[in-house]
Amino acid sequence: MDIRVDARALQSELNLALGIVESKATIPILSNLLLKAEGDHVELAATDLEVTLRTRCPAEVVSPGGITVPARKFGSIVRAFATSDAPLSLKTTAE
Repeated sequence: MDIRVDARALQSELNLALGIVESKATIPILSNLLLKAEGDHVELAATDLEVTLRTRCPAEVVSPGGITVPARKFGSIVRAFATSDAPLSLKTTAE
């Protein structure tokens, strides 16, 4: 997966997903977000097994794919980049 996305737009959608994710989930994967890049967007998915949220953010998808990331840690990284006008580039190293 290789994408370029506006960090401010991603942060806006990420804030919605972070409202679903529990910080101390009894099932560790529930503390993660699913990022899935395809077409012209990246989809973010979060669940606590009672509520599920799927939202999309426009992105330049160079290479489609998906990955799960720790939600809170990813949120703080995106928040740091959202103060800049530069696009955020995300690339996985394993396919």
